[in-house]
Amino acid sequence: IPILKPAAYWFGANKEIVDEGFDYILPVIACAFIPIIYLTFCGTLLAEGRTMIFALLQTITLILNVLLFDPLFLIVFKWGMTGNALATIFAEGLPMIVITTLYYCGKFSVKPKFSDLFKKFSPHAIPALKVGFSQLFYQLSLAVPGIILRKFLGLSSTEETFVDIVAGFNAQIRFYQIVLMVTAAITMGFLPCASYAVGATRYKRVLSLLKHVCWISFGWTLITMIFTVGIPSQISKMFSSSPSYLVYATQFVRNSNEYFIKLKSELS
Repeated sequence: IPILKPAAYWFGANKEIVDEGFDYILPVIACAFIPIIYLTFCGTLLAEGRTMIFALLQTITLILNVLLFDPLFLIVFKWGMTGNALATIFAEGLPMIVITTLYYCGKFSVKPKFSDLFKKFSPHAIPALKVGFSQLFYQLSLAVPGIILRKFLGLSSTEETFVDIVAGFNAQIRFYQIVLMVTAAITMGFLPCASYAVGATRYKRVLSLLKHVCWISFGWTLITMIFTVGIPSQISKMFSSSPSYLVYATQFVRNSNEYFIKLKSELS
């Protein structure tokens, strides 16, 4: 928390942006235990094979955030960036309370106890943590270059253009999430099915599953790239219609996908 404002200044933001960013990220960091507990029990649901309950919880979180708490805190109460942060916290907090209560009441396969929180680590803790190392390095590979890139954006902009440049970059990141989440969902669905097939020595089933994963992922990314390269301005307007913002957002959305297409063709 003490380095939030200095870090924002380091990126090149002015005082107004720094203050608004602090209003948003301070509640989010202070309540970071909520998504941690929430994701822990969501992961337990996936481990038990309860994928539909997991999907339902994620959908409820989305609906609470976008359709209830964001309009309530931003439009009705007019709490600004703090309201935006609280919307995320409440949207994750309510499902977290429900799923945590159900687990501690023994409604699922695993029934934890509060006394477990004060016991020594299980001998299975280290092997379990090793499974997450790949995800740790994956997240770092996304976060660290993003930090450096944002610094370059700050160096290449003036105080007048900084907001529009960062907003345009943010539009590209958000649309990238739409592309990524579909392929990530397909991959996550493939892993447990393929794992079961390998355990059952049904290798033809593994290849069949992999074939479908490949064509669905390729088809989805191809469609999204056609739109990002063809109509980047219209896509950018999903977030804002400001002319100065559109100048940068259009370039980010189009060029990032053009470069990806060229890179894929060179690798092929």
